[in-house]
Amino acid sequence: DPTQISTKKLAFSFDPDIVALVERINAEKDREHIKEDTRMQLVSQARLFIKATGITDVRGITQGHLKFYKSVLQRLPTSYGKSPKDAERTIDELLARAEDLPENKVGLSPRTINGHLDRFKFIFQFAKSESIPISDTIELSLLRVREDKRNRDKREAFNLPELQQVFRHPIWTGCRSTARRHERGNIVK
Repeated sequence: DPTQISTKKLAFSFDPDIVALVERINAEKDREHIKEDTRMQLVSQARLFIKATGITDVRGITQGHLKFYKSVLQRLPTSYGKSPKDAERTIDELLARAEDLPENKVGLSPRTINGHLDRFKFIFQFAKSESIPISDTIELSLLRVREDKRNRDKREAFNLPELQQVFRHPIWTGCRSTARRHERGNIVK
């Protein structure tokens, strides 16, 4: 007897809940090499977005929700997330805490905010791979925050111990010969 092939088509559907989506991302076999801290960062970001906007369904996210979320990130205390109590606080409590702080202690860094936006890009790509419709009008690049400093200016080219190490080399202090410049000696060329 030939094997009967079912004429029924299987329907696949995935939960569009943002936290459930993030948990599926973290459960992917090809993400096993990702550190646990990074996985938890994705989950906490999803929960913060839900806390800020009230949106739990990834299909309902609009450009306006992401713009508002960015504004929340810019008004949070810079110390947000360092205390376990922050997870229990409401957005209003977190923002109220920031009102009493000096200006330099309010607002996450541009790099952190842009990291949040990059993770949303990843979440949206994963949702699309599961055939979950995402708004075509979302433009994450419009929300990116410009950094005040260029990458090359964020760190000094050399620190003092590095400079001292360079100038202790035999090329500067005296080498054995012109052919053996890496060995200590009396010749300064």
